[in-house]
Amino acid sequence: MKINKNILLQLCNAAITAGNRVLDFYELDTEIIYKEDESPLTKADLDSNKILQSSISKITPNIPILSEEEFIAWDTRKNWKKYWLIDPLDGTKEFIKKNGEFTVNVALVKNNQPIIGVIYVPAKNILYFSNKNVGSYKSTISIDEFKDLASIEELIRESVKLPIIKNSSKHVIVASRSHMSKETKDFVDRRREIKENIEIQLLKKNINRTKLICKYHLYNYGIDNVRLCNIYNIMPFKVSDLTDDTTYNLFKNECKKY
Repeated sequence: MKINKNILLQLCNAAITAGNRVLDFYELDTEIIYKEDESPLTKADLDSNKILQSSISKITPNIPILSEEEFIAWDTRKNWKKYWLIDPLDGTKEFIKKNGEFTVNVALVKNNQPIIGVIYVPAKNILYFSNKNVGSYKSTISIDEFKDLASIEELIRESVKLPIIKNSSKHVIVASRSHMSKETKDFVDRRREIKENIEIQLLKKNINRTKLICKYHLYNYGIDNVRLCNIYNIMPFKVSDLTDDTTYNLFKNECKKY
């Protein structure tokens, strides 16, 4: 199936709609339940997931969806060449803290590589969107202005193109400010022995990606999504050390280490 570039505009609309639904719960005392890995889950997560699932299914009915909130067995999805990967509410802990640092994330994955991506920050009305053919952009237009857009070209004209700045002399490590563990600090120290010029960037937005990938995508969904998100560079173990037949207990033990 050929992906029309205006699907990106529809995807942005889906993320914004889901994000606005999340905001409906923002000032409320939302009930919190906890998943098996002890991560929190709210009605905002679930409603956002429903909106994204419904919208994306209408946009591309023949492409499967892999969501953080709905487990799909590895045997079912191991041969997927193309699928949607969504996190309906990335940063649930920050949503609960009411600090505005949470996002709605959607990506279209083809052959284990993201080719379309959208990140929406509901509390700040910031939209990031990307397509491998058009580049990456940041938009802060109002919801009403977005509704008037007829094409992705119009959105691009109203957005700022994101630069790609490469500095090979600097080694950057990204970590969560809310989950700076001893293991992370030890890992940074080991990296300093290899490369002196290291910069640590603490995520202001608590997208605890290491925990998300290690405890969720690796633990529940397997090695493929770790490769996809390229997070293994900040993990204390290498993806190459793991195999597709790695046991459930090894996944669990590796998750507990970090």
